[in-house]
Amino acid sequence: MKRILLLLSFCGLIFFQVTAQSALRSRLSTSDAGIELSAAIQLPLGDFASTHLIGLGIGVSPSYHTTGLFRKIKIAFTYNSGVTYYLGKKETVSSYPYNYPGYFFIHAFAGALLIPSNKIEFSLAGGPAIGIYNGNARFNLGSKMDFNFHLNNKISVGAGLFFMKESGAYPLWAVSAKVMMSI
Repeated sequence: MKRILLLLSFCGLIFFQVTAQSALRSRLSTSDAGIELSAAIQLPLGDFASTHLIGLGIGVSPSYHTTGLFRKIKIAFTYNSGVTYYLGKKETVSSYPYNYPGYFFIHAFAGALLIPSNKIEFSLAGGPAIGIYNGNARFNLGSKMDFNFHLNNKISVGAGLFFMKESGAYPLWAVSAKVMMSI
């Protein structure tokens, strides 16, 4: 009788240990909600830099680096949305001070993501956007190219190049440096 109780206890402990490990493993793989939040500093280039100082932006996109499905796939579909506010510069024109108004850029992009390794991602995305300047909202087209390096499963850093085009205006360019966190 003691042997049977000992054998049942041993089998029960193994069963509970195996089920606990599988539950832990599945919980760890799904602990990432698949969303990546980013905060960026953008520096305008060219003519845009003569009227605006710096841009501060936030964004949201899917986080592919932690999901097991996309570790094997080297190219994936991605999307990104966000808003950036560019601070206007102050200058003197004909001995009168002038403050350029701030510029909001709100975008919703879709594109492709190249994943050469678990730590590195390249993305190219484009799509519609809204530019708000001096109280006037206008339809824009934009695109961005990003390089992301994952420090761990939750935090990554990146750099990018933004292109913004409004009808009847010259294109605007900006470079960005960002920090991203998967939630």
